[in-house]
Amino acid sequence: MVGKTLKSVTRAFNLYRVPECRARARILPDGKLSVNFSGTGTHLYRCSDKHFEGYRYYFLDLAGADFKIVDMKNTYLQTSTAS
Repeated sequence: MVGKTLKSVTRAFNLYRVPECRARARILPDGKLSVNFSGTGTHLYRCSDKHFEGYRYYFLDLAGADFKIVDMKNTYLQTSTAS
């Protein structure tokens, strides 16, 4: 049930946001929800807050559940260099 709900919330969120922002969500082994946002607009502005809050509202509306954002990481600027 959790997997189907998560999939339907993510599909609804992505419906009007791709290609600017695409959410990929999964449940971690410790039971926490991990959502990764990617897309053409994710590096242009502080969209992380906006998209997390939007995803949270979709989750509340479609699944009847709420969650608290405890950590956000911007991995766009993290690059590896080869030597």
